[in-house]
Amino acid sequence: MEEILLRLPVKSLLKFRCVSKSWCSLISSNRFIKAHLKISIKDTNNFTRQNIISTFSPPGKILKQCSLSSLFYGLGTTNAVDVDFPIRNPNDSVRVVGSCNGLICTILNEKLIYLWNPSTRKFKKLPNADDRIKVISKYGFGFDECNEDYKVLVVVSSFCIGGGFETTVKIYSLRTNSWKRIEDLAHDCLFGSTGKFVSGKLHWVRRSGPNHSARWDIVSFDLGSEICGSVALPHYFGTGSSPSLEVLGECLCVLGHIPKIEMVVWVLKEYGVTNSWARILRVTNSWARISSVSYGRRSNLRRESPLLTPFGIGPEGKILLMIGSRFMIYNPRNNCFRPPRIMNFGGSLEPPHVYCESLVEIV
Repeated sequence: MEEILLRLPVKSLLKFRCVSKSWCSLISSNRFIKAHLKISIKDTNNFTRQNIISTFSPPGKILKQCSLSSLFYGLGTTNAVDVDFPIRNPNDSVRVVGSCNGLICTILNEKLIYLWNPSTRKFKKLPNADDRIKVISKYGFGFDECNEDYKVLVVVSSFCIGGGFETTVKIYSLRTNSWKRIEDLAHDCLFGSTGKFVSGKLHWVRRSGPNHSARWDIVSFDLGSEICGSVALPHYFGTGSSPSLEVLGECLCVLGHIPKIEMVVWVLKEYGVTNSWARILRVTNSWARISSVSYGRRSNLRRESPLLTPFGIGPEGKILLMIGSRFMIYNPRNNCFRPPRIMNFGGSLEPPHVYCESLVEIV
C-alpha cells in the first residue's frame, strides 16, 4: 500500500490523509515525505510531477505555471495557469528567486522574503534580514543536506544613520528561524542577482580585472560548511566572452555570449571535475539554426532579444529554453528548434524555475 501511495501526486495524497488516522500518520511522516520527494525528483521519463513557474506581464504582477511534461510531450496546446500566491494583493510585485525540493523562494515588493510550497499551499514569511531601510541585490536559496536545513542567502545594502550604505551578506536558517552575518563571501565582484544551487552549493560568476582584459571564474558557497570555493570555467571562456549561470537538470550550466558572433551552452556533467564540461548547444548570431521557428518573420525573433537561456532538459536530450521572452525546445538529434504551443501566455519577464511537486513542510 505504501509503495502505491508513494507514486501518487501530492493533490491526491492531501485528500487521502482524511481516509484514516493511520493513513494521515503515514503520509505526514518525515520518512514518507523524503521517499515521495526522491521519487518525484527522479521522475525524468514522464516529468509528471515537475512544473515550471515564472513571473509574467504585467510587470511583476502575475505568477503562472505549466506542466513540464505537457511542453515536452504535448501534441496539442499547453495551458499556462495563474498561480494563486496566497499572501499578496493585486498591487504587490512578486519574483521567484529559487526553488529546491518543491519549495519556492519568493520576494514580495523587493523586500519581503517568503518560502512557499505551491503543492500544499503552505508558506512562511522570513524575519527581516535587517531592520533598517534596505536594498537586497543578491539572493540564493538551497538545501543544507548535512544539517537537513533550508537556507536563504542575501546581499543587503542598508542605509546608515548620517548617510551612506553598509553592505552585508547574511544567511537565514529555517531550522533556527534566524539570520546571521557571513564574512567569507566577497560580494562586490559577483555577477547575477540569484545564486544557482547545485550539489549543496550556491554559485555566482565572478569577474576580476578591467573590462578589456577581465578574467572569469565561478564562486561557490557551501550551505553546509558556509565556506567559499571556486569552480573553473571551460577553457572557452577567455577575455572575449561574458558567462552567466543556469541550472540544467541537476547540473551547473554556463552560457557564453560573444557579441555579434555566437552563444554557447556548456554543462558540468560531473560536479567537481573540470574536464567534464561539455558543450551542448551553439547558436551563431545569424540565427541560421533557428530556421524552423514559426513565430512569424525570423527578423521579429532576432529583433526581440539575442538572449538564450536553457532551464530544462527532457527526453532524448531535448532542451527547454527561452529566446527573448518565449519558450523553445531544441532537439540535438536534428539540430532544430520548435516553439511549444502555450495558451494564456503573454511572455515571461524572467527565466522560469523548475520545481517538483512535494509534501516538504515549512516549519
